[in-house]
Amino acid sequence: MHIKFIQQLIDVIRCKKKLQNKEVQDIHKNYSLIKTNLVKKINQGEKIRVCFSVIFDSIFPAKSIFEKMLQDELFDPFILVIPDSARGEENMLYQMNKTYKTLSSQYKQVYNSYDYNKKIFIDFSSKIDICFFANPYDEMTESFYKIKQTSKLGILCFYTSYGYVISNWHYSLYDNPSFNSLFKIYALESFEYKKLNNKLTVPDSAKLAGYCKMDKLANIKNKERKRKKVIIAPHHTINKEGLSLSNFLEYFNFFLELPRKYTELDFIFRPHPLLFTTLEGNRIWDKEKIEEYIEEIKSNPNMKYEEEGDYLETFVNSDGLIHDCGSFSAEYLFTGHPCCYLLKDDETTTKNSNEFHQACINQHYKAYNKQQIIDFIENIIIKENDWMKTKRKNFFETILKINYPNTTDFIYNDIKKELGID
Repeated sequence: MHIKFIQQLIDVIRCKKKLQNKEVQDIHKNYSLIKTNLVKKINQGEKIRVCFSVIFDSIFPAKSIFEKMLQDELFDPFILVIPDSARGEENMLYQMNKTYKTLSSQYKQVYNSYDYNKKIFIDFSSKIDICFFANPYDEMTESFYKIKQTSKLGILCFYTSYGYVISNWHYSLYDNPSFNSLFKIYALESFEYKKLNNKLTVPDSAKLAGYCKMDKLANIKNKERKRKKVIIAPHHTINKEGLSLSNFLEYFNFFLELPRKYTELDFIFRPHPLLFTTLEGNRIWDKEKIEEYIEEIKSNPNMKYEEEGDYLETFVNSDGLIHDCGSFSAEYLFTGHPCCYLLKDDETTTKNSNEFHQACINQHYKAYNKQQIIDFIENIIIKENDWMKTKRKNFFETILKINYPNTTDFIYNDIKKELGID
């Protein structure tokens, strides 16, 4: 009886999978019709309305594509600030306000998806021909802004990742019907691209492009300064099942000691946007303790608290990074500066990290304790004994430098090619 039940369950799962695959294939078939209709619009002199959905001001990977479209008469691009509705109303409203304020100060074409008077979300789908997503987690936002729903509305759906894929867990998304509903997925590096080709229902939807977000870094000048600057960037995955990168609870007091110990250095404390939300949401710290900690950081004359959206300027104008973040482990390697990765133990690292992330970590100086962080600061930053510099450069040249610094042009030209535009 037990064996029969298991077999029935397997059959149900297989049947569900077949139905999901058919639904995905039907969506992709419809994309051909959508493209035809968009070409008609262009030939009639109408502009293509392109929506860039953004949750956090610090996570806008297609920003350079948006800016390029602003200069092209074929497109009418706009930014739509959408909610993170998975972490409580207070955090949702805070993040939406922060993101809207940051982006609307830079661009005119920015809209908020929330009506604060009526307390309802606004459906923008009738105003969209193409939508760019950076959030692959449909459960994280409201129904109007999910990939799955948007893909069924005659809208061409593109995806540029919010960061490098660093965990094996993330690959489970590639079996997700929502993720599979995307018209085009631009892979950042070859590990990700190969995985996409192996797992997607429609493999042709993936294309190896590189990371357009990093193009801007090539034009940022390293300003002359007398004091060296070190970034401290803790991740938010504290005591989480599955992905668990953050060592913040082990080092939070130590981070406050560093600017006092090394008064000749400047420090920038840049936490992941969800770090303090996670601490409060999991009842590890209350709001009062979080505010006290941030104030203590700010009280140090040689430590700055930073939470602004664009951090590439900070990256270039620094001399080193101490962190346990995911995407930063690859992004910071574009600068050529030395970096130190905070690790729990090798077993946890292997469990948390995919092959690409482990390869990036191997370009870092590793710290399993406070003394190794001190060694990094004193020997690599202050004394400049950066013996891994050549190794990092070779890794960047062979693994990360895909179409850089012209990834934006590559993706932009690919979009126009898909629309039949020379």
